[in-house]
Amino acid sequence: MNNWSPAPFYGALKRNAILLAMPFTSFIFLLSLLQSLINAEVENLESTDAIEVADYANNLKNQVNSRLNALIHLSNGLSGYLSAYHNELEDDKVNHVLATLYKDAKHIRNFGIAIGYHMEYVYPLQGNEEALNLDYRNKPEQLPLVQKAIEMREGILAGPINLIQGGKGLIYRYPVYIDDQYWGILATVIDTDSFLKDTFSNLSDE
Repeated sequence: MNNWSPAPFYGALKRNAILLAMPFTSFIFLLSLLQSLINAEVENLESTDAIEVADYANNLKNQVNSRLNALIHLSNGLSGYLSAYHNELEDDKVNHVLATLYKDAKHIRNFGIAIGYHMEYVYPLQGNEEALNLDYRNKPEQLPLVQKAIEMREGILAGPINLIQGGKGLIYRYPVYIDDQYWGILATVIDTDSFLKDTFSNLSDE
């Protein structure tokens, strides 16, 4: 009888969220994307008063920053779970944890867990089959940022990029270290269109 409970995961997530969550400061790479979107929105504004435009741009960046931080914290919490239970990983348990995170998160295309450089888990699998069994060492367009995250021991957000499973997305990669040794890397794929559409929609409602 399987008596496994997700309670340890939630405990690990709670304990590690504060320790692993870092202020999202690596925002420069998104500025060009945001600026293009801001410019497009400004053209639709009835008033082009400089103060209004500046306030709008500021609010937009704050919205994006806040929402990305919320998504990034999910990966950091998952890292805590893997650090604690890496010797007890079973497919049904891992998929249950990923399914729970996926259910409670907005704008996530999929989660991935690579052990070493090989993608062992992808959730949801449907629509993301091409990502399963991906080996970053065979993807020269992705490997440099993966290696940078590993070397820096911190999360790196990249994109929007063309996904191997189709479409575009932002990818947040967070390395997992166990006993000071690299173990694997988490990939959280954010649906760019859904994320930005929701951000703009909420901003216009304020």
